[in-house]
Amino acid sequence: NYHEQVSATQVNALPARSYFIPFESDEDIFNKKREQSQRFGLLNGNWSFNYYKNIHKVPDDCINPDFPINRESLINVPSMWQINGYDNVQYTNVNYPFPCDPPYIPLDNPVGVYNRDFVCPDHWTDFEKHIVFEGVDCAYYLYINGQFVGYNECSHCLSEFDITPYLNEGKNRVSVLVFKWATASYLEDQDKFRYSGIFRDVYLLARSKNHIEDYEVNTDISQDLLSANIFVDVVTDFPN
Repeated sequence: NYHEQVSATQVNALPARSYFIPFESDEDIFNKKREQSQRFGLLNGNWSFNYYKNIHKVPDDCINPDFPINRESLINVPSMWQINGYDNVQYTNVNYPFPCDPPYIPLDNPVGVYNRDFVCPDHWTDFEKHIVFEGVDCAYYLYINGQFVGYNECSHCLSEFDITPYLNEGKNRVSVLVFKWATASYLEDQDKFRYSGIFRDVYLLARSKNHIEDYEVNTDISQDLLSANIFVDVVTDFPN
């Protein structure tokens, strides 16, 4: 029950990094949109969706690869489930939207179960496969083909997971259990409408086995403030 643990903000997520999308060549980087990259696979669109008023009503087999896709209950990703007819819209400013008893959260904690099948392109065979969620409110558990991959509860931060070990050849099932409330809700409370769900893009990335993991740009400004040297520090997983 990571959503009830103060110390568990992320489980198995890759370290936070600067935003970038891999491309096949330098020329592609400057001339193509990210959707045109051969190493980018957008998972936006219709997902099977089931809404439950609390975790105790969620069926145990909802994360299984053979759990039936609900064609009559599809939800668009990205979006919020409150604007799709589920749950109620809440607005608060100073007060919490549930009884304030940190670090505890309500027992009636709504859960949205998202399911979608996907196939990785054939030319991704020799690459690491990552999945990226750019925003999920408030917390979620990620499963691939029925296997637990990880957990995240930072709603407005990008979260990335290496799903290579969990994939099969051909069709794969991604399942996401989104919780309306988590211990992080106490820290994320602010003046806003309370919406829940996968509200930003979801996509796959094919990463070379030896790839740039992160970069940092620093500037050394001259004393007269008329010039500067720019330094780019790159973090890689290349073998020493």
